[in-house]
Amino acid sequence: MTLHALAALGSPALGAAQAADAARRLSEVTGQLKPQELVLSMAAANALALQLPPAAWADLLAHALRTAPAFSPRDCAALLHATAAAAAADAERRPGHAWLGDFLAATQQQVAGYNLQDLGMALYSLGRLRHQPPRPWLAAALRRAGEQRRRMCAGSVCMCLFGVSCMRSRPPAQWVAAMASQALGQWQVLQQPPVGDSEGRAASEQRSQSQPPQQQQQQQQREHLMLLWAFGRLRYRPPPSHLQALVASILQTTLRPPSAERHDAPQSAASADATPLDAARAGSTVLLALARIGYVPPRRMLAELLGAALQGLVDAPPQAFACTLYAAALLLRPAGSVGGAGGAGAGPWLCRALDVLQGRLGELTPQGLSMVAWAAVRLAPEARGGGDGSGSGGSSGGSGSGGGSGNGGGSGGGESGGSRRRSPAGAREWLGAVCDAAGPRLGGARPQAVAVLLWAAARAGHEPDEGWLAAALWRQAELAPDAAPQSIALTFWAAATLTHRQRLQEQRQQEQQQEQQQGQQQGQQQQQQQQQAQDGEGEGAQQERSVTTALWWRSEAVRAPLAELLATSTLRLSKWRPQDLAMAAWALSRLRLRPQDAWMARFYATSGRKMAEFRDQELAVMAWALLRLLPAGARPPTAWVASLRDEAAARRARGDGSWRGRDARSVAQAVAVWLRAGGGGGGARGGAGGGAWRSRDD
Repeated sequence: MTLHALAALGSPALGAAQAADAARRLSEVTGQLKPQELVLSMAAANALALQLPPAAWADLLAHALRTAPAFSPRDCAALLHATAAAAAADAERRPGHAWLGDFLAATQQQVAGYNLQDLGMALYSLGRLRHQPPRPWLAAALRRAGEQRRRMCAGSVCMCLFGVSCMRSRPPAQWVAAMASQALGQWQVLQQPPVGDSEGRAASEQRSQSQPPQQQQQQQQREHLMLLWAFGRLRYRPPPSHLQALVASILQTTLRPPSAERHDAPQSAASADATPLDAARAGSTVLLALARIGYVPPRRMLAELLGAALQGLVDAPPQAFACTLYAAALLLRPAGSVGGAGGAGAGPWLCRALDVLQGRLGELTPQGLSMVAWAAVRLAPEARGGGDGSGSGGSSGGSGSGGGSGNGGGSGGGESGGSRRRSPAGAREWLGAVCDAAGPRLGGARPQAVAVLLWAAARAGHEPDEGWLAAALWRQAELAPDAAPQSIALTFWAAATLTHRQRLQEQRQQEQQQEQQQGQQQGQQQQQQQQQAQDGEGEGAQQERSVTTALWWRSEAVRAPLAELLATSTLRLSKWRPQDLAMAAWALSRLRLRPQDAWMARFYATSGRKMAEFRDQELAVMAWALLRLLPAGARPPTAWVASLRDEAAARRARGDGSWRGRDARSVAQAVAVWLRAGGGGGGARGGAGGGAWRSRDD
């Protein structure tokens, strides 16, 4: 109780000797503490920054679990809050998910007695701990919150939504809609004369009156950010008018403060415990939430959000900057050029953002590097495509972004560097720096990060060296059993695109060499001209040898991990989408990598079962790729070919004219070749449809 009294009086942190004595004394009496005393002691230790040894903190948690049935509902919520605060301050004091699950199971009966504030605190604390509660406990908590939502203040509703949004499972959509409507309605009511005698509204008004105006404003700002962040995590999209009003309120109160008091005011403990809700990162938080929801605000509002995000992230962690670039790419592609100060568009904003991040790439995680690479390719229209016809171009929003980037000529003094970065060579240079920074961290990369890095390199025309590519492919092969199908398919697509580009380079070098040889054979010229032709031939041969030795597409160091990736992806092939199946078939035909019989059997079974789900282009690309991939004299199973033929006939019978042109010809040619005796892949190389394949994510 002494510790609690010191914390309540606002006592500063204890000295080293006092802290050691307090920690020793607390360890001695841990087994004698009652539930309320235990909770107060843990909260006081957090408030006083008492450095308890990990063993002493573990004893407190063990004692809490032993006495859990005697906890009151308020003690349960306070204990979860103290545990989350301790974990945020010191990772070693983070409780295990097993302990949290046991504690929640032991206090299942107390959920029905949670009051409004305790329920919000409990769900918020579990969300901060990223813990997934047992299903019975979570169902009871959601039911309790739904029953009591009309009596809750807006802050408690936001804490409930934020906590649930940080969990793995998603609550029912009706529950989210009801809670969101209650929070938005509370703010609308509080802006007007109070109506009704709701307990939650009265408590909120009383608390607001007791707080200084500055603290009240910070609390409302935090609640607005918390609610919008929860909307993004839950992928919940309220009515556009409500969403726009919420974003406008954040712009007015947080991103456009009337004075400098926002920067000068000390940050409260409540606002410092969750970085996404930090006021300095409000612009980034809003961008990421809107990108997850899929809502593009008006251009002027979007330009203001981009400027605020860039200004607030100058000193932010690099990972936050990566998330901001990712969100900006999602929002700017549909919006195209955005209006703002100086008519800034996607290109100039991207250049300024990359300039800020240029020297901090080494601090990013592999996931952050992949997000930066993806955003840079998506936001720089000149960087897309490699000149080989495979994977070039972009989505329909590319022309809009391109127009926007041309309008920012007067933004600052770094225009020459910005123009360089928006050029294809500058984009390749930037992607090269990103890949170099990711090289030492590939061992800790996730499948999606590896796939996106390879995709970005292929789209920007950057050719990674053989060692980097082999390391990335080996990492993907290691993770393939648990990787998402689209990550594996995208990896094959990127490797095939890079390989095809190298083959084209080699072909051009060979054509140049042949032209030089033909010129030499004509040599009925003067001795000086003959000598110049011989010198040119020698230089050309030397250049060809250097290029050939640099080509890795037929190197065993690269083909070995590709074969391993193909083998390890067999077990999960049944979960692949039609897009993934078509993309993988196209890539394997370009790589000239023939799968094993087990892989092909699963491929036929999965694609045959999902034949009706293929898009027209995907169906044509799959047929064209299999013609190139299968050896001469081989063909798919007869039932699979019949299914493909029937599906093509059904699409032709629709009568809407959509099944025609190159897609229809590719499928018809493949079916005709396979139905003929001895049909194989030799006659398909002149077929249409393969070179223009692009993934739907382009």
